[in-house]
Amino acid sequence: LGARLPNVAIRDEVVESDGGSIPIRIYTPEGGTHLSSTIVYLHGGGWALGDSAMGGWLCSRVAQELSANVVAVGYRLAPTNPFPAAVDDCMSVVRRVASGALEGVDPGPLLVMGDSAGGNLAAVVSLRARDDADLQIVHQTLMYPAVDLQPNLTGDGRRHPVLSRADMAAYARWYLGPDGNPADPSASPIFASSHANLPPALVIVAGHDPLCAEGERYANVLREANVEVHLQHFPSMPHGFIGFPRFCNKADEAKDLIINQQRQALASYIET
Repeated sequence: LGARLPNVAIRDEVVESDGGSIPIRIYTPEGGTHLSSTIVYLHGGGWALGDSAMGGWLCSRVAQELSANVVAVGYRLAPTNPFPAAVDDCMSVVRRVASGALEGVDPGPLLVMGDSAGGNLAAVVSLRARDDADLQIVHQTLMYPAVDLQPNLTGDGRRHPVLSRADMAAYARWYLGPDGNPADPSASPIFASSHANLPPALVIVAGHDPLCAEGERYANVLREANVEVHLQHFPSMPHGFIGFPRFCNKADEAKDLIINQQRQALASYIET
C-alpha cells in the first residue's frame, strides 16, 4: 500500500443523514484555502469492507495535483446495512458537497471516482445526479467497476488473484440482502434505461480481474449512448492494482492517467 502525501492535510468529519452519521475524510493540499473543485472518492471492498481512510495514496495525489478537495466517504457496509444503504449515503454526501454546506469544501465543479464496489457506486451516483436538477457531476472515474450484480460463475475459466468469481458472488449476495434485485439500475448501473447525458468517464480495467469484461461492457454501453469515454486496459495487472503502488508497477501510470483525465474534464467544464 502507498502512503499519503505529507503535504496534504486530512480532516475527519461526519455528514448527518436519514441513515445516521456518515464518516468522511477530507484531503486538502497545503495552502489550499480557496479550492474550486471537489472529487468525491468511494472506496472498494465489496460493499462490505473498508472505510473513509482507504485510498489515501490516490486521494492525496489527486488533491495535490488538481489543487482540489477530495472527500472520501465511509458509507454503511453490508451485510449489516444492505442495498441501498451505501447508495443513499454516497448521495447524501454528494448533495452536501454540492450544496456548499460542507465547511471548507467548494461546491463545484464536482467529480466522482471509485474502485471496484466504489466504481459501482460512482456509476450509480452519476446516473442519479444526471436526473437531479440540483446536482452536476462533470466527470466519473470508474476503476475496475462492478456494474452487473447478476450471478455469473462461468467466466473465462481462469483463476484470478485478489478477487475470484466466488468472492464476487458472495459480496453481491451480502450487498443485495434478501430483498435486493440485481437488475435494479441502482445496484447494477448497466441496466439503466438510458445512459445518455452522463458525465465523461474514465474506465480502467485489469487483465487479471474477473471484472475486466464487465468494465469493458459498461464502457461500450456509455459509448453507444454518446457519452465521452476513455477506456484503459492494463493487461498485466490484477484487480485493485491501483491501491498497491509498492507491488504493482502500473499503479503510478494509472494514477497519472486518472489525474490527467480529471484535469481535462475540469478544463472542458471551465471552457463551457
